[in-house]
Amino acid sequence: PATGSRVADLAFGDGAWVVACDDAIWRSTDGVTFVEATPPSFNGARAIAYREGFGFAAVGASLWTSPDGVTWTRSDVAFPFDPTLNAFRSIAPTQ
Repeated sequence: PATGSRVADLAFGDGAWVVACDDAIWRSTDGVTFVEATPPSFNGARAIAYREGFGFAAVGASLWTSPDGVTWTRSDVAFPFDPTLNAFRSIAPTQ
C-alpha cells in the first residue's frame, strides 16, 4: 500500500492478499508487491473478508464485493456505520 494509506484490514483468498485501506484497495499474489485495485468512487473500507465460492467483501460507508480482488462492485445497501465501533467485523467468513 502507498505511503500514508492507513491499513484497516486484510484478507487472503484464492491465492491473493487483498488490503483494505481508508482510501484504496491493494492486491498482491506474493505478499510483497502490491498493485492498486481501487474501484472508481471508492469511499474507504474498515473491514474485508474472503469466503470460498463468494470472493471478497469490503465494508466501509458502502459494501463492495469482488470475485477476485481486482474487479469490484458497489452495493447500494443503506446501513448505519460508525467507524469508531468497527461494527462490521461480522463479515468475517464462518465455517
